[in-house]
Amino acid sequence: MKARQLMVTRVLAAVIVLGAISSARGSYLEQDHEREPTPRPERVIPPPPPRNEIADLISRVRVGRPYTTRNLTIFPLTLSPPWSRLDYKTLGESLSRGYIEILEEKSPDVRHVLVRNNSRHHVFLMAGEALGGGKQNRLISEDVLLRPHGRVVRVPVYCIEKGRWSPGRDKFSSGAFMAPTPMRKLAREKVSQRALWDAVSGVLEESGTRSENEDLGAVYKNEEVAAKIAHYRREIGIPFRETVGCVVVVNGRIVGSDIFGSPELLRKLWPKLLDSYAVDAITRHGRSRRWPAPPPEGEVRRFLDRVFRASFRERSARDIGRIVEIAGGGIEGEGLIFRRDVVHVHLNPRREVRF
Repeated sequence: MKARQLMVTRVLAAVIVLGAISSARGSYLEQDHEREPTPRPERVIPPPPPRNEIADLISRVRVGRPYTTRNLTIFPLTLSPPWSRLDYKTLGESLSRGYIEILEEKSPDVRHVLVRNNSRHHVFLMAGEALGGGKQNRLISEDVLLRPHGRVVRVPVYCIEKGRWSPGRDKFSSGAFMAPTPMRKLAREKVSQRALWDAVSGVLEESGTRSENEDLGAVYKNEEVAAKIAHYRREIGIPFRETVGCVVVVNGRIVGSDIFGSPELLRKLWPKLLDSYAVDAITRHGRSRRWPAPPPEGEVRRFLDRVFRASFRERSARDIGRIVEIAGGGIEGEGLIFRRDVVHVHLNPRREVRF
């Protein structure tokens, strides 16, 4: 009898234990279902900035207080030392001092001129600078750095004077101005000569300039245009102590940026650059007397930081140095590098950025 009671007791105990286990398991599963964890969004880690001279320079520049007059705004870009170690001579000072000689080819070619540096200096020819003289006025289409006492270099150019061809003139004697930003962009993109002539015609028309030869230089000689350029010169006076470049805004839109390896090179080229920005503003002026406000400094910084999302492709420059082509991330441009120093970089938005 006792054995039977003991067996019944053990069976009951087992049933109670199994029921408790089943109840606990069911409770756990129900609770687990009710509190199903929400998956965390995957953390996106931005790629590190590309490691090259241009990205390094962009990461070091600071956006300064803007200068605005009418529809033109200039954001200076400052940089603390170290700067480029070489004192580059510009086209203007090299021609005036006889450092370089620029000639037509023996069989004249609209798309090239011959340049020799006879001095002990490195000479920088900037894309967009005009060459006056020769059989037709020309426009340098890409940055070129000439070695001291170097060989003859074929420099790529465009004709910017459609209606003149002077058989007896072979020498170029001046580089008085810089083309507006959109024309410099076209030259860098290697468009056809006809496309560039169309651009010259557009600038002449928009600026109200008449020229029998359809010469871009006539715009800068136009008295009304010259008076307007003088206004921009008076109102926009950036400091040069640590300024190595600028971001240019016309009608509230970023249209481009020029950055150099040192404040000294910018200082030498600034008169030409400012005049080119002014002509850009004049030809886009329209009839409005009210224009959109310029973007805040943070947006200008973000424009420059697009470089970190771009791709870079290198090729040898015409004489010495490397040309770095920049494309992607909503930005495009080119830079000239020599001995790991940035000589000059020009950037454009793929589409003009409006804020």
